Amino acid sequence: MFKNPYICFASLLCFLAVSSLFAQNDPLAGQDSIVLENDRIEEVVERSKPFMKPPYQEIQEANRSDFQFNSRDFYVETNFEPTPPVIKPWPKEKKEDFYNNSLSLGIGRFITPYGKLTIHNGPQDNLDAGLDFTHLSAHQDVIPLRKFRRDYGTVYLNSLQQDYQVGANVYLYNTTYFPYADTVLIADEVAREDSLKLGFTRFRAGAQFKTNYNPDSKYEADAGLSYSLFAGNRGNTEGNLELAPTGAFFVTPEFKVGLESNLTFTTARLAGESESRFFLDATPFLGFDNGTVRVRGGVRYNLFRASFDSTNLTNFGGLIELTAAIQPETFSFLAGYQTGMTNNTYYDLMMENPYLQREVTIRPTIEKLHVYVGGKGNVGGTVDYSARIYYKRMENQLMFFSSADGFYFDLVYDSLMTVSGTQVEVNFSPEKFIDLGATFTFNIYNTSEQEKYWNAAPLRLDVYGVYRWEEKLTARAELLLFGPRTMSIDAGGNLIKQGLFPSINLQADYRITDQFSVFLQTNNILGFNYQRWHNYPERRIDFLGGISLAF
Repeated sequence: MFKNPYICFASLLCFLAVSSLFAQNDPLAGQDSIVLENDRIEEVVERSKPFMKPPYQEIQEANRSDFQFNSRDFYVETNFEPTPPVIKPWPKEKKEDFYNNSLSLGIGRFITPYGKLTIHNGPQDNLDAGLDFTHLSAHQDVIPLRKFRRDYGTVYLNSLQQDYQVGANVYLYNTTYFPYADTVLIADEVAREDSLKLGFTRFRAGAQFKTNYNPDSKYEADAGLSYSLFAGNRGNTEGNLELAPTGAFFVTPEFKVGLESNLTFTTARLAGESESRFFLDATPFLGFDNGTVRVRGGVRYNLFRASFDSTNLTNFGGLIELTAAIQPETFSFLAGYQTGMTNNTYYDLMMENPYLQREVTIRPTIEKLHVYVGGKGNVGGTVDYSARIYYKRMENQLMFFSSADGFYFDLVYDSLMTVSGTQVEVNFSPEKFIDLGATFTFNIYNTSEQEKYWNAAPLRLDVYGVYRWEEKLTARAELLLFGPRTMSIDAGGNLIKQGLFPSINLQADYRITDQFSVFLQTNNILGFNYQRWHNYPERRIDFLGGISLAF
C-alpha cells in the first residue's frame, strides 16, 4: 500500500504533529482528570520557584510622551454643615509694671541730706517729657566750718514727628559753699567774711530743631538756640546767647555739602567792669559716606572780639576726618587733621574751678594744629576698643594758678604749648551680668611762658567693673589713678607738687521689690589725702546711703 518508505515516514511525522496540536487545545486529552504519579514532584516544584533575590535589572524610564491625562469637572452636592467656631478672647501677655517716677533719699557721713526726684511721662510714641531735681548738702567736714549746698535740675520736653523732632529744656543750678582753704584759717577777718559769699546760680534755656534721617530727602538740618546766665554771690554776672545752625545738602546718597556754625554773643560784668564778647565758628565741609569709608573735609574759620581791651583774634585752617572700616565691626582706621578755637566763658570756668577770683581776663584757646591717628573696633563680640596717638599745638592755653598762700585762682595763659599724647579705651563684657573697662591717658606738655601746666596730671587711668545679679543687685567699683602734677610755687621759687595717688569708689543698689530699693556709695575708701585744687584738700573716706521708691 505504501510502496515508497520515505512517503510513509513523512506521513507518520505529519500525523504526530497534528496530534500534538490537538493535545495543546485539550491538555486532558478528553479526560475529566489526570493524576501525576511521581516521587520527585516536590523536588520539581521547588526547583521551579524563582530566586529569592533576583539579579538587579535597570528600570528603564517610560515613554512619557504617550501618557495623557484628561481631567473632567465634577460636582459633589452635600447637605453637611460644620459646627460654627467658638470665639474666644486672645490671651493677654503678662507685662511687668512700669514706673515712670522715682524718689531717692539718703544721708552720709557728714550729715549730708540727699534727695533726687525724677518725673517722666512714661513710654510714648512721639513725646518725651519730664524733670530731674537733686539736692545735696554737707554741714560738717574734717576741715572746720567747710560746708556746701547744691540744688540743680532740668525740665525737658521733646516731640518726635515723622520728618523732624523738636525739643526744649530749662536747666537750673544753685550752690553756696564755705570752703575754707588751709591758709584761710589764719587769714584776716575780711577774707573770712568774703569767703562766706561764695556761691552762684547758673540758668540755661534752650530749644532745638532737627530733621530725622530720610534716604529720600535731599536735606538735613540741626539748629539750636540757647541762652545761659551766670550770677555769682560776689557780684559777677555773665549772659550768653548762642546760635548753632547746621545743615547739609545731599548731592548723591553718599555725598553731601554742608555747613556747621556757632555764634555766641556775650555780655558780662566782672569785678565791677562791663564787657561784651563775640565768638564765631564756621565750618563749610564736604562729606562722603558709603558705609565703609567716611570722609569729611573742609575749612574752619574762627573770630573772637572783646570790648574790654579791643581784642580781635582770628584763626583759619583746614579740616580732614577719615574713618575706614578695614574689617567691618572688627577694625576701623582713624586719622585726622584740624584747627579751631575754643570759646571760654565764666559760666563754664566756675563749674570747673569754683574758687576762681572775681577779676579775670577771658580769652579763647586756639588750636593751631591737631593731628591724630588710631583705630577702633570689636573682638569676638565682647570687647570694644579704641586707641589713638595725637599731637597738638595750642595758643592761649588757659590754666588755673594760685600762689602758695593764695585763696582764689587766677586765669593765666601760655602763648604756645605743645601736647603729645596717647589714649586707649577698652570695654569688655565676658558675661551678660559683668561689664569691665579701662581708659588710659598719657600726655607730655611743653610750655613756652608758664613754668608748668599748672594743676594738670599728665597721666590718668580709670578702671571700672559692674556686676548685676538676677535683676536685684547692681554693684559698681572704680579706680581713679592720677599721676604726679605741679600745683603751685612757693615764696622761695620751689615747685609745689603732688605725687601719684589712687581713689577707689564703690556703689551698690539692691532692688527689694519692683518699687523699693536701697543704695550705698563710698568714695576714696583708701583714705588718701589729696587736693584737686591747691590748698583745698578733698574729703577722705566718705559714704552716702539711702532708699529709692519708684511710683
